Amino acid sequence: MAWLSSPVSAINTWRSPVLIIQGDDDRNVHFSESVDLIRRLEKKGVPYESLMIVDDTHHWMNFNNAVTVYAAAADFFVRKFMR
Repeated sequence: MAWLSSPVSAINTWRSPVLIIQGDDDRNVHFSESVDLIRRLEKKGVPYESLMIVDDTHHWMNFNNAVTVYAAAADFFVRKFMR
């Protein structure tokens, strides 16, 4: 079940641009897992962008970081999917 819940279990089906956002103090998803996902996306040629949030967790406990994350996600969707 853990494997099926992992994004890398379906990496061969990925085609759309991906935005990866992670806090560097994330205790739910290890930083190395995002690095691994990025490497797999690069290997497949899937376009991606990444944003690492310094000194925050999986849940964006700092309000300013939450605003940054949501603005980055909105900007990404507009740039990549609203053509």
